[in-house]
Amino acid sequence: MEEVVDVVNKNDVWMGTASRSDVHKSGAWHRGIHILVFNSKGELLLQKRSAKKDKSPSSIDLSVSEHSKAGESFEQAAGRGLREELGITSLPLVQVLKFRMVYGPGDNMISVLFRADHNGETHPDPVEVEEVFPVAVADLPRLVKNRSDEMTLWARELLRWYIGVPSKAEEILVAPGFPPNL
Repeated sequence: MEEVVDVVNKNDVWMGTASRSDVHKSGAWHRGIHILVFNSKGELLLQKRSAKKDKSPSSIDLSVSEHSKAGESFEQAAGRGLREELGITSLPLVQVLKFRMVYGPGDNMISVLFRADHNGETHPDPVEVEEVFPVAVADLPRLVKNRSDEMTLWARELLRWYIGVPSKAEEILVAPGFPPNL
C-alpha cells in the first residue's frame, strides 16, 4: 500500500492528505524529517542509501531522512525513521531547524532537522540503507566540497547549512546555537 502523507501549504498549515506519488506529481507541499546522529568521537553518522530506493539510490544521505506519514508529528516521524533506517529504538532528539525546500521537481517539503547523540550500534535495514559510516565533523566542509555530487540534494543542502555556507534550505525556525561554528 502506498504511503499517505499530509498535504500542507507553504506555511505548514494542514490542507488534507494524498499519496506520496500524488504530491510529487502535483508539487503539493508535504512534510519530512532529517536527523543528524553524532557519536562521542565528534563524528556524524551518514548513510549510503540502498540502490533499491526510488529517489537518489546509492547516494550519501544524512543519518535519517523520512517523509512524515499522514497524522504523524515531526517527532513521531523521526522516531519511526530511527527504527526503520538505523534500527535504533529510542534517542532523545533536539529540533535544530524547521525549513522549507524544493527537494527536486514536484518535491516541495516543510521539514524539521533534528540532532541526536548515539554511541551504540546501528542495525541498518538493507532495504533502506546500504551502509552507515562516520565522518569527523571537522571533515564536513571537505566532504561537501569534494563529494557533493554523490549526495542527495537534501543532504548536500543541509550539510551546507550546518557548516555555515549558503544553502537552499529556507529557514523557518532555528534553535539557538545553530548552525554551529566549525
